[in-house]
Amino acid sequence: MPRSGGDVIIRAKNSKCFSAEIALGYQVEQVMPLLCPVKERDWVPGWEPLMLWSDCGAIETGCTYTTVDPLGVAIWQVLHYRLELGQIELMKVVADQMLTHIQLDVVSAPKGCKLKLNYRFTAVGDRGINYLRRFDDLKWQQFVERWQQGIERYLNSHCENASAI
Repeated sequence: MPRSGGDVIIRAKNSKCFSAEIALGYQVEQVMPLLCPVKERDWVPGWEPLMLWSDCGAIETGCTYTTVDPLGVAIWQVLHYRLELGQIELMKVVADQMLTHIQLDVVSAPKGCKLKLNYRFTAVGDRGINYLRRFDDLKWQQFVERWQQGIERYLNSHCENASAI
């Protein structure tokens, strides 16, 4: 039950954090370009971002775009993009429903690279709260598996030397 504290409304915490690592048999330089709202069209089924702002027409710090989400129209903003460090930080907002803070890190590994996913979902509306209640470890694992399968399928079909690391 919300409590009023002057002008501040305090609610029970409606937040969940999930993390995962995806091992990929590809180099950081092959994976990082795929983590762009424009390039994701090539490997994410149904992904149709509408670019609102980008100087270069692709991912960069400040890049802003929208997508259609199960909870409504999602507005995305790239908070930090560091290609040379393999780092992307984003905020996804579905008005009156959900905030999602996303940190992606692509790091070198002995047999390619690892894609580290860190998501913090914060529900701010009734539909968002209901969505978050149903979003459990199994759904997160399925989400991660779709990421891995999509990236691997794309790279397997587009890299001439896919098996050469």
